[in-house]
Amino acid sequence: MLAGYSMGAGVAGALLAERPDTAALLLLHGAGGSPEAVRPGLPVQLHLADPDEYEPPAELDEWQRAMTAAGAELEVHRYPGAGHLFTDPDIPDHDPAGAEEAWKRVFAFLDGR
Repeated sequence: MLAGYSMGAGVAGALLAERPDTAALLLLHGAGGSPEAVRPGLPVQLHLADPDEYEPPAELDEWQRAMTAAGAELEVHRYPGAGHLFTDPDIPDHDPAGAEEAWKRVFAFLDGR
């Protein structure tokens, strides 16, 4: 399992090329992963604010299409009105309802691995 948070989502995604047997990819607050490194059936879960200032909609749409075309089992969860780092309770971006829902989804995703 690879996981990344914000900028670390890109780092986790980049590691896919070096770790082709990765069980799953979990991304919080940032997209990551090159479609060329995705093996068919790779579970990928992404959690993002909606909108997210660091993920332009057109780029995110293209990333989603490419990851799905590469065979990723992609789940994208958007949290309307939340700040970029909405799961962090110690900063102004925090969104309690969004964070609670995100963590429920993350734990369910992890339970399936």
